[in-house]
Amino acid sequence: MKRIVLILFIFAVAGYAATQPFAPRADGEEILLARLLYTLARDEGDEAMFALGGVVMNRVRNPWFPDTIGEVIREPHQFAYGSKYDERSLRVARAAIAGDYRMDRGALYYQAMDATHRWDPSAALAVIGNYGFYAERGV
Repeated sequence: MKRIVLILFIFAVAGYAATQPFAPRADGEEILLARLLYTLARDEGDEAMFALGGVVMNRVRNPWFPDTIGEVIREPHQFAYGSKYDERSLRVARAAIAGDYRMDRGALYYQAMDATHRWDPSAALAVIGNYGFYAERGV
């Protein structure tokens, strides 16, 4: 009797697992970037999310900034990130890490257009959604 119950249990678990969608595992940097993108751009379009990912990746590739996504994101007073992310932010994070981030390679800074002390919007390389993207800080 115990064997029958055990076999039924195994089939039930296997059947449940087969109905769940497969999600490839994400590494720590993908998740950290996805959390940043979700926090800053969950209410923005994909273009703004890709642009913010581009700023992070531009900094990683720039000799004046740290060499990893985690170090760039964790620099004091640079990026906000929370604990949540979703499928869209993870997809954009993966694309950005792979090199598809649709942002001028010179864009190293961003600022919300509704910030209290706004930088000069005419100096922005681009304004996408609620964000301006800049080559130099405070321009």
